[in-house]
Amino acid sequence: MQRAALILCLCLLLGLLANTIVSSALLARWPSNRQAVGGTPRDDLIGGPWPLPPPGAWSTPWPAPTSWWEWQRFGLRGIDARHVEQRQSRFSMTVMLSGWPLPTHYSQQIWWPGDDPAFAYSGPTHILCHVLPVGMILNPLIFAIFAWTSLFAIPSTLKGYVRHLRATCRLCPYCAYPLGSSPVCTECGKPIPTGSNHPTTSPSVAPPA
Repeated sequence: MQRAALILCLCLLLGLLANTIVSSALLARWPSNRQAVGGTPRDDLIGGPWPLPPPGAWSTPWPAPTSWWEWQRFGLRGIDARHVEQRQSRFSMTVMLSGWPLPTHYSQQIWWPGDDPAFAYSGPTHILCHVLPVGMILNPLIFAIFAWTSLFAIPSTLKGYVRHLRATCRLCPYCAYPLGSSPVCTECGKPIPTGSNHPTTSPSVAPPA
């Protein structure tokens, strides 16, 4: 039981480490331009909320996006949302999400009409590699459960089943050597578990008179 718990904790730590390194590396190297990777328009999302709230505090809310593009690869998802007026992009937001199966990090970049006093803003325009808590918690758990099942639970179950079959065939559960009357295997030297189907010494029978 202690060994199983130790393996599970080790898998959890490895999952957290791998999850952080891989998602951060992919996010840093992934192009942020939809023209570089292709994209798909999402007309069903036009007029709704922006992919993420614009960072900082704004005295005037952003108008709803009138253009929405998405592109996706394994472990990565990009969103380019814009509000276009008279064929000019007035407000724009690019969001990059990385992580699998759930996103764990994101970057966000915004553009807006800085010359408009109604949208005066002096905060950050580019957030790089921000953490998403839900993905950071659940992804390592999913990895740990999968790794623990593959590396410990399934092999242990198969090993126990094989030992059970050997015992029912009057063989040593550990080395498959035929059992004798000794409580210890004469081949590998391991004690025979209690209840194994091995022959016992027959009681002595008095010779006939």
